[in-house]
Amino acid sequence: MAGSRASKAPGIQEQVTRILGIVLEELDGLPRPAPGELREEPSTTRATARLPHVGNLAAGWPFDGFEVERLQDAERWVDVPAELARPDRFVVEVAGDSMLPTLAPGEQVVCEFHRTPRQAGQVVIMARFTGDATKPECALKRFQDTPAAWVFRSDNPAYSEIPVPKAEQPAYPILGIAVFNLTRDAKVR
Repeated sequence: MAGSRASKAPGIQEQVTRILGIVLEELDGLPRPAPGELREEPSTTRATARLPHVGNLAAGWPFDGFEVERLQDAERWVDVPAELARPDRFVVEVAGDSMLPTLAPGEQVVCEFHRTPRQAGQVVIMARFTGDATKPECALKRFQDTPAAWVFRSDNPAYSEIPVPKAEQPAYPILGIAVFNLTRDAKVR
């Protein structure tokens, strides 16, 4: 294959070797990074890894936006700072404006499967089971625990809170926590 590359573009191999100090044939045998594998990006010195993009998650009224059931089945993978990569983490895209100004539509957010929020007011992936549904409706919301219900709030005052009565919910209503906003390169607060 390397021979056909040189014959299609005479002189290109010599130019690449001269300018970059790389022999093209040497690149053919290099391993490609696997999901979750560290590597250095040529344009920066920041090490990166890959996390699965699992779908669009509501920041508005809850809906089922997950595209995959298992992280390893994701078709799309996103480069993230290496320090954010863990086996229980994934990326979602924000769909909706209920979490403005904290999260905007289209932003990519690293989340972690973590059923227990670390603190009141933390941004979580709420999961509300309705009727006989086997899959929950999900949304990014702020979490508050009260004696009778879990309450999920939006940062945008145009949206009302969503109380989930503890007596009516068949499972704990949190699938994960929002950890880092990739679009803004900042922790989610």
